[in-house]
Amino acid sequence: MRPARIAALAATAVLCFAVMAAAEEKKPEAWGGVVAGKATMTVVVEKVDPATRAVTVKNEKGETETVVCGPMVRNFDQIKVGDKVTVQYQEAVSIVALSGVEGTPMRSEGTDVATAPLGQKPAGTIVKTTEVLADVTALDLKERTVTLKGPLQEVTVKVDPEVKGFEKLKVGDKVHLRFTRALAIEVTAQ
Repeated sequence: MRPARIAALAATAVLCFAVMAAAEEKKPEAWGGVVAGKATMTVVVEKVDPATRAVTVKNEKGETETVVCGPMVRNFDQIKVGDKVTVQYQEAVSIVALSGVEGTPMRSEGTDVATAPLGQKPAGTIVKTTEVLADVTALDLKERTVTLKGPLQEVTVKVDPEVKGFEKLKVGDKVHLRFTRALAIEVTAQ
């Protein structure tokens, strides 16, 4: 092999190692957390009107509510007086602060729907997820507020003292938020 070619290969190898070392130094830093909550309610079917698809239910306090079930409620004819309807609602927000990351603010949404198979008691789940990448445009460490600019709006929020790592946040950082909301409904025989 010629000395000039060996020198060129050596220079290329040194350059590759230098680029890799620089990339190692600029690794994005991330921190964050998740806040979640859940509520469950069970009611009893008091009345079913097949002509209007209206169902009257009663809660534990004896209060009644009438709900009209749309065509998405599969197996409506399986609902009977005395059936129990369990409704579960869950919500979660995950937040990841990213330092040293490039990108423009963005927002995306998705919805997943599942229903009971034909012939079974009605049941279904709806899960809606919204993701936002926002820029940190202002922050007040003493007051624990941060201003985030997303693709649709700019908001200032107060950050709970229990959130760890807030002091690491800097103007120019990115924040990735994921909001997930889920509603599950299940009808079971008395």
